[in-house]
Amino acid sequence: MLENFYKEVHGTHIRLLKEVYGGTWDALVSGRADLAVGAPGEGPPGGGYAAKMIGIVEFVFAVAPAHPLAFLPEPLTAGDLLRHRAVSAADSSRTLPPRTMGLLRGQDVLTVPDLHTKLEAQRLGFGVGYLPKHLVQDDLAAGRLVAKAVAEPKPAVQLFLAWRTGHKGKALRWFLKRLQDIWIGSSMVNSGG
Repeated sequence: MLENFYKEVHGTHIRLLKEVYGGTWDALVSGRADLAVGAPGEGPPGGGYAAKMIGIVEFVFAVAPAHPLAFLPEPLTAGDLLRHRAVSAADSSRTLPPRTMGLLRGQDVLTVPDLHTKLEAQRLGFGVGYLPKHLVQDDLAAGRLVAKAVAEPKPAVQLFLAWRTGHKGKALRWFLKRLQDIWIGSSMVNSGG
């Protein structure tokens, strides 16, 4: 998409950001970003943006094959999980309250900067936790991770395409048109804005 953009539009500076959890919404509502692709969950109150759901992410509770939880009967209970370190990707929010997912009160936690580092930490057995199903399918098939059923599974999360409504630059319009063609057709729905 960037290649096509640069063929058609000149003189525009593009900056790509990588945010985690609420940090995606935070970048949008604080003005650090004009467009967010894959913003998880509902956006914050206060308006200033429009959003459209583009997909749903399902999660798998995954452990390294040599991890002690790999050998316990299913479903794993909260008590089983509490005895083992969780790996958590840090929410990159700067102004919005940070979000956490799948952690138990009192559980030892290794916090890492993003989902790919979380995946690697879980492969290495440094801890356990939920990972997006699409991200771990190859690891599960190859035996680098083991999926475990849990008594209280994490629900799927909606992902949104979201954009600031107060900024109507040429680049934003260009990307919105292409992304809408891919995911949502030509309809635009305002959410909170």
